[in-house]
Amino acid sequence: MPPDLDSPKATAINPLTLGFIDDIIEQEYRNEFYLPFRRQTRIALILGMVFWALYSLLEVLFLPDQILHIIKIVHFIVLIFGVFVISASYRKFFKRFNQPILMVAALMAGMGLLAHMLLLPDMAMSHYFPGLMLLIFWSHSFIGLRFVRACFVSVLLLLLSILLFTMVRPMPFVNLVSFFYFLVATILFSATASYLSERQKRTTFLSKRELNNERNYHLTRSLHDNLTGLPNRELLNDRLELAVSQALRDERQSAGFFIDLDGFKAINDTYGHQIGDLVLREVATRFKEVMREADTLSRIGGDEFFVLAKDISTESFAKFFAGKLLNQLQKPFNLSEAFMLPGMTASIGICIFPYKHCTAVDIIRRADHAMLEVKRGAKAGIFFA
Repeated sequence: MPPDLDSPKATAINPLTLGFIDDIIEQEYRNEFYLPFRRQTRIALILGMVFWALYSLLEVLFLPDQILHIIKIVHFIVLIFGVFVISASYRKFFKRFNQPILMVAALMAGMGLLAHMLLLPDMAMSHYFPGLMLLIFWSHSFIGLRFVRACFVSVLLLLLSILLFTMVRPMPFVNLVSFFYFLVATILFSATASYLSERQKRTTFLSKRELNNERNYHLTRSLHDNLTGLPNRELLNDRLELAVSQALRDERQSAGFFIDLDGFKAINDTYGHQIGDLVLREVATRFKEVMREADTLSRIGGDEFFVLAKDISTESFAKFFAGKLLNQLQKPFNLSEAFMLPGMTASIGICIFPYKHCTAVDIIRRADHAMLEVKRGAKAGIFFA
């Protein structure tokens, strides 16, 4: 039995990772937002590359020539990877691997800034610290990283900063405290904002999904028979109208089969409606076994069924198909281990269309009249309208 995707457990959100517990719902969520996510990612990358390139204008002001060429190499590597990520966003694999790719892009930009701060003189380091804070905000709120991935990038950059400014290039204690205070505050504010934003987005998605499921459920109920689950008369009319249009366009014949079960009233009167309902469900199941994929089986009355069969080229083929339907009723009905009913018969009226001025209502009416001709005779037969 398939899992209930609308159960509280399936629709729950992991409070830490913000992922849905059920993988199917998680995939639905990602598919729903992939196109706007990809568009936002491209915009974020382009703007990030522009600001990254503008940073190079600052370096001309205070960098000696012997360091400037090294910094230009760092700039070039980061920009080239940015171009690669933008081009990758047009490929199919990006849909599956976008999060690892964007993580690497954010880490490369962050490590590029840290490399600048490592190589630059003390007076120039302060120009790049705001850039590091902007990068953290960019990773959490703009580039499209999920909350957990963005937190991983931020924490890793924080650890690299600790290593860099306490061991590789130690800062004065006062500067160090100020640096990490603002860096940690930026991470906390950005992470909180991204957490709340993603959680709200996922909660809204769930509400929309549940509303659509409820709407589809009620639509299905309104167009299907409650007992057998088959299309009802309203849905049959829609499909017949479509079949008429297709038959006229493609110049192919189709047929409607009006089926009335013989002696069904006696079953209801003798054994009760509960047994009668079981028989109707079994009849529907048996008829489905000989249906083609393009055919429609509908229940339109108490013991009345209707089959819309497409591409019925000749009367002989229609008669052959009707014979298959009758054969499905000949086997005994094993309704339980202790209760069995003998096989039954049916009267079938057939209307082949298209014809001049044919409509869904008229096709059903003609097939019904043909079925009544069988009823007036010996029953258990076929008659063409």
